[in-house]
Amino acid sequence: QWVIGPMTRANVKQTSGARTEPNKEVFYEYMKTFIIHYYVNVDDFDRILYKGKQFRILSIDEDRLANHKSIMTELVNE
Repeated sequence: QWVIGPMTRANVKQTSGARTEPNKEVFYEYMKTFIIHYYVNVDDFDRILYKGKQFRILSIDEDRLANHKSIMTELVNE
């Protein structure tokens, strides 16, 4: 069960993307980087909902001097 957390603006960058068909099943390998303000509380166990799709957080890079967090994600295939 997921609980809706903080909503914020983000700069979104496409990192990579591909569509493969292992075992006759379509699999989307999309990765995006979300850049948000430093004060937004987020951790590795959260999910990001963007344009109706869920993204799993792989890593969070905190840059205190630039006052932002870079979040590397991958698309959750359901």
